[in-house]
Amino acid sequence: MDELATVEIAIDVAAERIHVFDAYYVCEPQYDAVKKAYSFSDETTQMARVLFKKEIICSEIVNFNDWVKKVDWVFYCSKSLLLRCLGGEFLTYPKEIESEFLYKK
Repeated sequence: MDELATVEIAIDVAAERIHVFDAYYVCEPQYDAVKKAYSFSDETTQMARVLFKKEIICSEIVNFNDWVKKVDWVFYCSKSLLLRCLGGEFLTYPKEIESEFLYKK
């Protein structure tokens, strides 16, 4: 039997940033050991397509791949690091600095 899990998403429209809180590995980006880099997994891409169709953020962009690159993605993964995808490139940060990415007035 499959188990259901929840992914929490927070969207900061002004910063064009999507925060993905994924404690259960539901749509976590995948690591390619050969390329030594992260990329969107199939599940991450499916989640992104749903958000793209909702036109909540960066709605002026009509191409999905361009939209993914425009959005600032921050993944709060189960690992001891944060993954940030900006301009299509993944960056890793230690989890201790996660408050730097959170919304500020």
